[in-house]
Amino acid sequence: MLKIRIKVRTTLHLQGVIVSDACPYGCGCSETVHHLAFSCPRAGAVWHAFGYPVSANYEVQDLFTSVKELIPSAWLRIWDTMVVSILWNLWQARNRKVFDNVLFIVPMVVRQCQDTFKLWFFRMKEIEKKAARV
Repeated sequence: MLKIRIKVRTTLHLQGVIVSDACPYGCGCSETVHHLAFSCPRAGAVWHAFGYPVSANYEVQDLFTSVKELIPSAWLRIWDTMVVSILWNLWQARNRKVFDNVLFIVPMVVRQCQDTFKLWFFRMKEIEKKAARV
């Protein structure tokens, strides 16, 4: 269901909206949700910058379920927020490339993830803020 809602190039290609399903970053792969979130070299570099080595076997849902078992307990309260921040900024950077032909280099995407997390930090409950400081 998640894969149908997110209008990546593979979905748009299957719907006849666009001619090619190629990743907009030119890596030669089809742009699927999985590719956008994990297997694109740019996505992998962003996850790696935060110390989260991603697996080619992951699905987006895994980040909110089974992967949590691998996360240090101090981070569990903020894990979902961190994941959403990273996924959101991967999507935003992708959209800037697709619609505006603006390429955000990986350090810029990482910085945007950090800025988004800081912004969302102020909306957290006090116990979540304590976990974020660990």
